[in-house]
Amino acid sequence: MPIGTDGEVDLAIAVDIVGRTTPGDRPVIVENQLANRPYLAGNAFTMADIPMGVALHRWFLLPIERPAYPRLAAYYDRLKQRPAFQAHCGAPLT
Repeated sequence: MPIGTDGEVDLAIAVDIVGRTTPGDRPVIVENQLANRPYLAGNAFTMADIPMGVALHRWFLLPIERPAYPRLAAYYDRLKQRPAFQAHCGAPLT
């Protein structure tokens, strides 16, 4: 299920997804969302990518086993290249 149309994030759909899923399901949803686009809402970085980037940063730094999500990993790598991410979100977990 895509989150948004024409590059605009549809908050109602996002809230519905969170309400109907467990935390373990959410990486799969984001992985699928990134199938045809580099960012959550389309071809450009938007505000939707900021909270997802923070959540992914924490998730990828946790010493846990996780399934392979190649699109999610590539998305996280793109976010990590952004100067603002490096300055504000890229700190290690303490």
